[in-house]
Amino acid sequence: MVTNSEFLNDREEILYSIDIIEEIYKTIDNGVIDIKTLKKLLVDSLKYKFILSFSLNNDSIGLWGNYTNFEGYNIEVDLKNIVGSKENFKKYIIANSKNITPKGNNAFYHEAFGKVIYDTVEQKEILKSLILILNQSLDKSFNLTEEERKVIKEEVLSKILYYINIFKHPGFKQEEEYRLVFTLNKDSYDRVIKFTNRNGVIIPYIEIKFINKDGKWEIPITSITIGPKTNIELAQKGLERLLELHQLYLDSKGEKEDITIVKSQIPYR
Repeated sequence: MVTNSEFLNDREEILYSIDIIEEIYKTIDNGVIDIKTLKKLLVDSLKYKFILSFSLNNDSIGLWGNYTNFEGYNIEVDLKNIVGSKENFKKYIIANSKNITPKGNNAFYHEAFGKVIYDTVEQKEILKSLILILNQSLDKSFNLTEEERKVIKEEVLSKILYYINIFKHPGFKQEEEYRLVFTLNKDSYDRVIKFTNRNGVIIPYIEIKFINKDGKWEIPITSITIGPKTNIELAQKGLERLLELHQLYLDSKGEKEDITIVKSQIPYR
């Protein structure tokens, strides 16, 4: 499930980036695009942004507690295989109707990925440089054609949108988050958007399938870490049975496959 960026777990996340932009505008003289217009452009575009979150830390006591209540499992995925080569994996959005299926990647307008940035100084430097370029591109005193201005504006706005989706308050640094950010084509929105209920709130999301180079649906799982718990040995046995049933743990000869089962090293109290 890939969640709409306006409905992430941290409700203040987008507002945090908007606050940084407002701070930057206080230091800019004669901005061509005013802060209200820029904020509206950014907020309106968030409807089409969807985020798939991972963590670079596979055994964090904070994450076990916050997201699994110490009852979960951490699935390690080979992201390099997914984002590093379009030849290895293609991504398909599952439509919300059995009669309508988007062709290939046509439902995507743009894809991006990267580590979440928690450093406030770095965040401000990135956004300020982009906002200055945006304002200069719209400044009539610069000798640019209207087409050039349009291209620069769209590119810079796209970059600002990307960054505000990977900026988080430094208080969340321990999460070590890594994100895939998907932008939908506006004309695809109605046919691929789905909804779920989370804590009494209706959440928009999209479903994505990863298809490998052989044309098979696949998530490149490399390991599964069992969270800290008193009955961890029993949990391992149950996980092995589950993987065997779905032919993910043993190959056709009954030998272990590449998915490794790992036990958390954090003591459970």
